[in-house]
Amino acid sequence: MISREGENIVNNSKRNFPVTFSFFLIIPLALIGENESMDLENKIQARRTEYINWIGDTFGQMEPTMAPNDGRRWALNHARMLLKRDIEKANHYFETFAAPPRDADIYLIRFLRTLLDFRRQGLLSNEAEGRIVHFLTEWPVNDRTSRKYWPPNFTENHDLMQLTLGLFALQYREEDTSNQVKELKQFIADRFKFGFAEFNSRCYQYHFTNPLIILADYAPDENLKSAARQLLDVLFAERLVLGINGYLGGPSLRCRTASGNHSLTERKVAYLEDARYDGFLPTVWLAFGLGEPRFDFDNSRVPGLEPASIFIASGNEPRLKQDEGLFYASSQLVPHRVVQDLALELEQRDVLVYNGRRFLGWPNDEHWETQKWIPGNVTYYNT
Repeated sequence: MISREGENIVNNSKRNFPVTFSFFLIIPLALIGENESMDLENKIQARRTEYINWIGDTFGQMEPTMAPNDGRRWALNHARMLLKRDIEKANHYFETFAAPPRDADIYLIRFLRTLLDFRRQGLLSNEAEGRIVHFLTEWPVNDRTSRKYWPPNFTENHDLMQLTLGLFALQYREEDTSNQVKELKQFIADRFKFGFAEFNSRCYQYHFTNPLIILADYAPDENLKSAARQLLDVLFAERLVLGINGYLGGPSLRCRTASGNHSLTERKVAYLEDARYDGFLPTVWLAFGLGEPRFDFDNSRVPGLEPASIFIASGNEPRLKQDEGLFYASSQLVPHRVVQDLALELEQRDVLVYNGRRFLGWPNDEHWETQKWIPGNVTYYNT
């Protein structure tokens, strides 16, 4: 994803004018003015407010018909806390939510977000906070939860969730976090050096950015917090140059292409058939106003597609729920001014060429033994 010098270069083939941005040490000087930057931040906050209110209103109307284990209940009750309404209902949910199921990290990372957002605001009841802390402090300590791997040990998004949950589990157990912080810093450094294994995955990218946003907001180490923010800016910057009005147009790896029955007509093929069916797109909309805030199931290109319901998320049920941007909506993060400027610059360009770098291969691929993680160059023409 990142060249040997740590740079991505975007060339305007029409005006032959290059824009270079580096994220090993983000350029401190942006091209847009202070007033314009404040205006952009105000627009981001307005989109956040709109997004949170939609979840609170829409999911609230659906609540009487939701199954007890409907994954959208977390989003509804987290939004209630953000909106400071129906606090008793929200606390009842957090006091009684079920133990983490399969893919426990995808499940528990959401409750960690709730704990960190509201633990000092006097909104969470003692029982609600205690229940989340109970599951967090019971988080296992093993190589998967305490060591970084390159290439990924399991999958990239799970590796980061496991390490992030492990960090805050140590913090709540009042144990030393220094080694965990070191592993997380190295995990992020590997992405700057090698790029991403699950690059631009419409299915998994937001599962990667959820823990990344938590680290950017709440990491106990300022350097780790800064590194997480910079890595998120890298993801934003690449989406801008590979996208068309926010919708991903460039290369990606690890998207759902068929169902468990290997059917190309069942719901999972939506990740390939419809560029709007993208778990990261709502975060892009929140940050830049590009794309759309949620997938419109009424106008899906895949017949019969419905929102996910009873599953928070799992490998067998990766459908969207229309709440995929809630982590970023809950945060006060804004893109770095250089990335904001890039978004404005790209609006004025009719043609551009993006040169990037990918590490190719995947375990069990027939060429894995001879080609694993060989760097490959990508040149992407966008008009």
